[in-house]
Amino acid sequence: MDCIKPREEMDCTDLEINLISASHLKPVGKLSRMKVYARVSIGGAPMTSSSSEKRTPVDNHGKTNPAWNFTTIHTIDKSAVQNECRILVIKLYSKRFIMRDRYIGEVHVSLKELYKRASNGSKTNTVEYQVKKGSEYSNGMLKFSYMFIGTKADHEHASFWARTVSDAAMLFFKVFLNYRFKSNIPI
Repeated sequence: MDCIKPREEMDCTDLEINLISASHLKPVGKLSRMKVYARVSIGGAPMTSSSSEKRTPVDNHGKTNPAWNFTTIHTIDKSAVQNECRILVIKLYSKRFIMRDRYIGEVHVSLKELYKRASNGSKTNTVEYQVKKGSEYSNGMLKFSYMFIGTKADHEHASFWARTVSDAAMLFFKVFLNYRFKSNIPI
């Protein structure tokens, strides 16, 4: 599913990911210090315009323990959380000045696994995964939080606030008209 229909009609949800930090990454260069950034994407199906790869700013100070606190939102079809093939992919790179950026490693997590963890309680979940390079898992840890936005409860909560703001705006407008034109519109 491409999730191109209007929001009310589509069967999609938003996945909000906040990349917090990485720790104990293996140094990839001997001469320069590491300036780490991450690329985040959803793999395993055609992308929508809002689900394409997102990139964090470069952490110039953390070296092998970068911190970003960078939030990104990806729109996915709701059936993706039932499919083991749809995965969250986070790739880490070290920024270099002259040569091509150096690959550090990556984390792959199925959306189904994330959704299962999310449905077990709190709205925002914080997790840590080992960074993998090739078949090696000992390349540090990546910490991020996530939440699925677009469940029925979220829509009810959002519609409550939308109605409240709309009602307040209408009340303000009526008061303004009564004052400005000295009319008698019932409030």
